[in-house]
Amino acid sequence: MREDAELRGKLYWIGALGISIAAIWLHLTLLTHAGGLWRDEVNLINLAKLPALSGLRQDSFPVAMPLLVRVWSGLGLGRTDFELRCLGALIGVAVLAAFWAAAWITKRAPPLLGLAFIGLNATALTYGDSLRAYGLGSLFIVLAMAATWAFLARPSLARFAVITALMVASVQTLFHNAVLVGAICIGAWSVCAWRKARREALLILAAGSLAAASLLPYLANVVSALDSTAGWRTGFRPKFTLLDLRRAAGFPHERYVYVWVLFVLVAVGGGIGCLLQRAKVPTGAPCGTTSDVTPGTEKSGEDRSLLDDKQGAQLFAAVTIISAAIGFGLFLGYAGLATQPWYFLPLMALVAACFDAGLPPLHRYFGMALLVFAAGTALFAFPLAHVSVLSRFTNVDLLARRLTMEAAPEDYVVVTPWFCGISFDHYYRGPASWSTLPPLDDHRFHRFDLISAKLRRKDAIQPVLDRIADTLKAGHRVWLVGWIEILPPGTSPPPDLPPPPLKGWGWSQTPYTENWDAKMESFIGTHSRAFEMVEVPASGDVNPNENLKLARAVGWR
Repeated sequence: MREDAELRGKLYWIGALGISIAAIWLHLTLLTHAGGLWRDEVNLINLAKLPALSGLRQDSFPVAMPLLVRVWSGLGLGRTDFELRCLGALIGVAVLAAFWAAAWITKRAPPLLGLAFIGLNATALTYGDSLRAYGLGSLFIVLAMAATWAFLARPSLARFAVITALMVASVQTLFHNAVLVGAICIGAWSVCAWRKARREALLILAAGSLAAASLLPYLANVVSALDSTAGWRTGFRPKFTLLDLRRAAGFPHERYVYVWVLFVLVAVGGGIGCLLQRAKVPTGAPCGTTSDVTPGTEKSGEDRSLLDDKQGAQLFAAVTIISAAIGFGLFLGYAGLATQPWYFLPLMALVAACFDAGLPPLHRYFGMALLVFAAGTALFAFPLAHVSVLSRFTNVDLLARRLTMEAAPEDYVVVTPWFCGISFDHYYRGPASWSTLPPLDDHRFHRFDLISAKLRRKDAIQPVLDRIADTLKAGHRVWLVGWIEILPPGTSPPPDLPPPPLKGWGWSQTPYTENWDAKMESFIGTHSRAFEMVEVPASGDVNPNENLKLARAVGWR
């Protein structure tokens, strides 16, 4: 039996190391194939260039990621897209290391489940390495969980300082990490309550409170953002939120979301089983020990361990998972934003780390089944993830460089939708003037405040249509960059939309963007003599979030 356990342990280590090597290979592959920076990345880089980071109100993230990019660039490592992408790749690999650290701290075991669920996940790879805060937020939240566990195992002021620093770093990376930090605190309090460890509970409270207090400087920005981002908020839609969660967790197959649910139920069941054992735990004994402990041998003071047993681990993991899931859902409902699959990465990382930390002891056959599951998942996921990381983030850099060479000074370029003007502005260096649809005064950031004002105007795109007409009448070319459709001459433009809020859409800018595009396409199709697509080949596939087309119109009729 002991030999079987030792063999199984060795196989666990081999399996985890193999998955880690495969994941690192995927990060390096993504690094060399990602290409240019897409709009959200350019937005962050522009923020990092501002003095004193005064433009944070133009973003939905706290200071940590822009500050890190500024430091990286200050070291002379941000001169090219590739150098900036190296930072994202390092963060992605650091997340793998965080899973190893968490599993070692909590169980002295390899992070088999964390690596299987997250290490080869296409969404985690792609958007964790993107120059946004989701990878860094996942890194800090896993480390915060591990550090909290280490504090509970052996409380000390030094470890209190570590968890405080990591909790502050977590919430300073992503606002919704505050919910996950709260879940970690609740998980820790459940163990402290079981052990009647009031001092440790107060220290956990202090760490969480300091993390919350660090967000107070953003309060004014958050309040103003509720108005400025109205054009991005469609209200909480559980159906679409669950679909995005399924896209993130349902890898390498959409039904893997049920595997996540299964492991959540197992982890929560382990916590419930831990609570059912409470009657067997004498006051003052370490969590999970039974009444046959010899009196006088209990640990005390700084040597006392709150989590020196498997049952305590199960309780911590179960309560943390439940609290994180409930809190994250409430946060999304309050924010009212349309979700994206990558929004769930920190939540998924925390839950996966809890799987490794709090999975109940398994019979040897179930233990081998777990190993087979992890290995099978890796073999299934790797080729699919490899295809995913071969895609470019954007093709706007290619389109901008094409226009830089071909567009004449008298030509006119229109970029739609408006938010793609951020990445176009970053790469375009041509002589022709350009504008987004509708025209905006600032293309450095996601200016939801500016676009919200345009939603209230019926003539929001009229200046662009007038400029298109003048350019075509003068015999010059109009170039269109966006999700363009070539409409036949005589196609009627759609009717004007009333001011927001729209029924079923609220203050969302999406129907207005589609309406503006259709009006422009109808106008050009009717009044130009030639309206055609221009082929711009890309080396490999392009992420659909920013895979735009290039069209050209000439002549007037």
